[in-house]
Amino acid sequence: MRLPILILSLIFPVFVLGGGLPASIVKRLHLQPKKVYVIDFFASWCVSCKKEIPQLARLNRSLDHHRYTIIGIDADRKRSDGVKFQAALRKKGALNFRVVNDTGNGIIRTFGPPGMPALYFVKNNAIVGKIIGARSHVASLVRRRLKGL
Repeated sequence: MRLPILILSLIFPVFVLGGGLPASIVKRLHLQPKKVYVIDFFASWCVSCKKEIPQLARLNRSLDHHRYTIIGIDADRKRSDGVKFQAALRKKGALNFRVVNDTGNGIIRTFGPPGMPALYFVKNNAIVGKIIGARSHVASLVRRRLKGL
């Protein structure tokens, strides 16, 4: 059981809590110091993501955007799949935050989520928390975590 984890860790360099992000990722995501980011990894094929994204959109409406920003990272292999998925969500008002299409998997390789959905909290360009896997009340969980940051 440990061998697959070891192999995955060699392929995907998982950044540990408190670990600083590479400058290339900071630049690509336009991260600013002193601001807290919620980085949401999702894909069109992820059933749980389809349930969580609208919750995050509702949360996003109530956030102080000077302090907090939600950024979606679409992990679809085909950009067209991701764009179509995002457009359908935006049309319903279920997606209202910036999304980066990571078809080359550069961002995913950096963070190394073990699956989807996956949320990472970033402050001062370092990972300071994460929520891995589906959560029925993800927005309230994220709100509580943000208060601690």
